[in-house]
Amino acid sequence: MNTIYYVNKMLNISTNDIVFGVSRLSFDLSVYDIFGILSAGGKLFLPDENRIADPSYLFETIVKQKITVWNSVPAIMQMILEYRENEKRTEQFNIRCSLLSGDWIPLTLPERLISACMEKTRVISLGGATEAAIWSIYYEYEYLFDEWKSIPYGKALPNQEVYVLDSKKEICPLGAVGDIFISGIGLAKGI
Repeated sequence: MNTIYYVNKMLNISTNDIVFGVSRLSFDLSVYDIFGILSAGGKLFLPDENRIADPSYLFETIVKQKITVWNSVPAIMQMILEYRENEKRTEQFNIRCSLLSGDWIPLTLPERLISACMEKTRVISLGGATEAAIWSIYYEYEYLFDEWKSIPYGKALPNQEVYVLDSKKEICPLGAVGDIFISGIGLAKGI
């Protein structure tokens, strides 16, 4: 509930929103598609499962259903944008919030997505672990820095903490390699 509450609050999710549930119900991103949007009184549009890998179908559905919230791994949105560009489609999306997680976000994806939308969409990178409320980390894209190799992973969502620790479980200095540790209200209790 913590993750859903704060993501909905951060994005001002309302009864006017429609999410396209492209993630299979067995995949953790579907948790937000169901409980996040429905808890705010929004709508969940479920795709034709036989056409989920068809970028033309996904594109047409986003436009026709006036999807306002996008939630998927980056590769799905990239596939849709490639279809749009290759087919020289000019229709604009109504997407106002784009939630991308589950994999790294290509550097060119946010600007391509923003240019495909009627109004500037908020591109949010989310991360974490299924065992830690699916998302524990977020980063809202604003612009691209020349030195970036990827879109930043982000900072902790409210009531959660994220640390990069070394092999001795001590906090790593900036720029050092370590392992991510998550704590806080979203962490599942061990058995």
